[in-house]
This record gives sequence, structure tokens and C-alpha cells, in this order.
Amino acid sequence: MSLERLEVKVINYGSRSKPKYTIDLELKVSLTAEPDDVHCLCVEERLITSKTVPTSPVVNFRGSMDGERPYYRAILLGKDGLSQEYVVEAKYKGGFSNITYEPSIKPSHLKYVHPTHFKQMGFKVLNYELNNYRFTSGLKRYEEFHLEVYEGLEGGSTLIARAKEASLNDLKPPCEENINTLSKVLEGFGLAKIKEAIIDRLQG
Repeated sequence: MSLERLEVKVINYGSRSKPKYTIDLELKVSLTAEPDDVHCLCVEERLITSKTVPTSPVVNFRGSMDGERPYYRAILLGKDGLSQEYVVEAKYKGGFSNITYEPSIKPSHLKYVHPTHFKQMGFKVLNYELNNYRFTSGLKRYEEFHLEVYEGLEGGSTLIARAKEASLNDLKPPCEENINTLSKVLEGFGLAKIKEAIIDRLQG
């Protein structure tokens, strides 16, 4: 397992005395664990929950800035050996300053099944993505987190994560709660000190 790429970009849209940082980071990791194992630990460490994959209407929260990405997508392998795509999308319900979205789940026969329950139901996750974009209407403040995990070229899995946050007053990891949790997930597979590496890049 190894950290293949870590890029951190910082832009200050404020001043030196009153900074307003937009921080963008991307990392790519190769793991010996399969995507299903990574998914299980993401559930265990609570990176995948009803907070990141909503089950009821939410406000100012969709999959991506352009609205093109779902909250969550996975390819599942069932006990019968058949695979299917499971998707949770953001359905616009209305609003202007505060915009409401309702999660829409496909396929319909799994609409009451949350990704946190896949293991109990006998599904194996072959690959998946998690997308969160939270924003404040009318203000240049938002945070965006994307995670993709898929089978590696030589077995195991490849994990790509991107986090971006605007209007930060301090040099710290964007989407800090998610980055902290992702760091715990990676540590569970033997890849330690990811958060520390990010902080070093920010302070360097």
C-alpha cells in the first residue's frame, strides 16, 4: 500500500491580516484491501452514514457544485452472483436562499436500503463513490468532498479523494471532519499519518 499522490493548493481571497483561504487537496492511494473491505471500514469509522448519504430531505446539500454527481453510487454483487448499480441522487424540491433536496434511490427495490446495511444483506461492493457538496446560499462559503474507490490494476484497490473548502480563516485541512475520518480509515489499512502529511504541505 502506498500514497501515490498528494496535492494541496491554497488561494487567499482575503488579505494577510484577514485571510479567506480556499484550500483544495487531492490524494491517491493504492491499497492491498479490496473495495468491499474499504467500504466496510468507511461504514465502521462513520465516513459513510446518513449524514454523508442522506435518507431524508436536506437543505443546501447536494452531490457536487454543478449538481451532476450523486451523493453515492456503487456497483453491488449479490448472493445470486448478479451485479447491479445502486445510486442515491439529489432531487431538487424547491427554495431560493435555502434549497431543499430529497434523496432519490435507484433501483426502486432497494429504496429502503442504506449503504451502511450492505454487508448485513450479503452485498459485496465492487466499487463506489461518495460525493458531498454543502454550501451557504449568497455567500462564497462551501465545502466539497469526493471519494472514489475501485479495483486496482493488480488487485487490491485504488482510492482517490478530493476535498475543497472556501472562506477558511486558518490553514487547515478542508472538510476537516471527513479528512480526519478518512485518515483513520487509511490508518486501518496500515497507511498512517495522512492528516499529518496534509498539514505539513499546508504549513510548508
